[in-house]
Amino acid sequence: MTMRSTAISRATASSPHNRLGRRSTAGAARPTPRRKIQKRVEHDLYYIENWSVLFDLYILAKTPLALAKTENAY
Repeated sequence: MTMRSTAISRATASSPHNRLGRRSTAGAARPTPRRKIQKRVEHDLYYIENWSVLFDLYILAKTPLALAKTENAY
């Protein structure tokens, strides 16, 4: 098992988001899918492994554009 897959397994197993929610009058509560958490961990590991000042500047340049989009806003 690689270091990356170990980190992903550890992060997703202990996440409170992958627990089943309780049922409500509107139906079953939907927990955050495991793959969504796994994707976040993969992005974090990519950042750690590829860190540079230019990469940080790239992220800072993209941030206002991401905030302007309302595609995934809730």
